[in-house]
Amino acid sequence: MPWLGIRAECTAEEEFERYLKEYGYSFTKKFEIEVLVGGTWEKFKVYEVLGFVESAAEILAEAFNCPALESGPHLVLGEVSAKLWDEAVKIALPDGKSYVVPVYTYDGFLDLRMPTSKVRGLKGQIIVGGRVFELPLGEEDFQRIMLLDKRVREKLEKAIAIYGYEKVIDRKLLEKLKEEKAGRSREQTVTYEVDWDAGTVLCIVDGKLTSMNLTRFAVLLAQRELYGELEKFVSMLDPDMRREIKEALEEFFNIFKGSLKSPEELKKILEKI
Repeated sequence: MPWLGIRAECTAEEEFERYLKEYGYSFTKKFEIEVLVGGTWEKFKVYEVLGFVESAAEILAEAFNCPALESGPHLVLGEVSAKLWDEAVKIALPDGKSYVVPVYTYDGFLDLRMPTSKVRGLKGQIIVGGRVFELPLGEEDFQRIMLLDKRVREKLEKAIAIYGYEKVIDRKLLEKLKEEKAGRSREQTVTYEVDWDAGTVLCIVDGKLTSMNLTRFAVLLAQRELYGELEKFVSMLDPDMRREIKEALEEFFNIFKGSLKSPEELKKILEKI
């Protein structure tokens, strides 16, 4: 639906709405956005209107002596048949200058529209499984998509790969998913066997068989916060090896204590070594 708007600080909403009605426009929705105009962010009151809007921004800019905005089918940039195009707004200034600023990118391959970096206050959308979801996705919508067919979920994965996690998934949800992933990682057990003569550990980590030296294995246990297993492992070491491993664990603690869930537990173990 076409848009008409005026810079937010210029006039009262009632006056602008009365002007639109006098010229035959009816509106169904109003909202505010910020648009990057000539290197400066400008806030606009925007109205979704019924009617022809081409060249209306110039008339509004002159009438209110203020930057005005329009958007409609005449501001589609690119070929719709190519399934990838931009939709822009036109900003008209009182001095006669104007700017065309892309505010949405439409991706017909992914059934997605994404706000550009030149606008603030707009939400993206993606159609998945015949349903429209607002971007970035909240937890409820994300869970709904995860329950859909794998081929449908792949569309979301491609959107993330192209446009980035932050634009597709809500920041709070992204942080929660990272925490859950880290929690699952810490909850995993590590099966191992020590070859004392060789000074190595043969272990199964994330389902893969691998070997590493004693110091690296101790740090691995600390990374996963398997503190009970770490204490048990350290108790089997001779004094010289304990000192070497303590140095490695102290270095790990000083660097990563801010990201550990229970750093105080590791600190207690270090005090005992």
